[in-house]
Amino acid sequence: MNVQDGIEYVDETSPAHIYVLDDGGEITLIDAGLPNEAETVLAYLARTGRKPEQVKRIVLTHRHGDHAGAMPALVRATGATVYAHADEAAALAGQEGAPARIEPLADGDVVPVFEGLRAIGVPGHTTGHLCFYLPERKVLFTGDALINRGSLTGPVAQYTADLSRAHGSLREKIADLDVETLCVAHGDVIPTGVAKQLREVIAGLS
Repeated sequence: MNVQDGIEYVDETSPAHIYVLDDGGEITLIDAGLPNEAETVLAYLARTGRKPEQVKRIVLTHRHGDHAGAMPALVRATGATVYAHADEAAALAGQEGAPARIEPLADGDVVPVFEGLRAIGVPGHTTGHLCFYLPERKVLFTGDALINRGSLTGPVAQYTADLSRAHGSLREKIADLDVETLCVAHGDVIPTGVAKQLREVIAGLS
């Protein structure tokens, strides 16, 4: 599914979207899906005229299985480098077949995709949860920090380690960003005009 030029998400993954950032043929995946979804991702790449070796990076928002489960299989298929927050690394490295090294990302680090994909630390859902932001395109990839199933909300309390901290992270790190396009992991992408809604939702979190 196309979001805008160079940004897509893989059709037929559930429950979480896997985003494909195609920067002149060099591909970065944001998140990796469930353990059984590597073939779905690879089939999507083939269907859209890409080869596995074009995938240079897998950038993970956090360690949960619906976001990172297929990471080892995708690394084997593509040779991609994996990036994640250091707090997520031990859990990720514990997956069978995971790469020996996961490149650590901290708040403010920039991954060389498009004009620079900025990591934003938003702990709470997990201790090392990251959002990713393209400032020139005004695109925010939320992971599980925000979802849009019927309506835009914060993270699901049932699966969030520290809900108060998660809400505080959104207020501190996300509310003031200039965002036009919201790429959630769960639910519908908001392709344009999200800024006012995003600020209102975050302001309403307790």
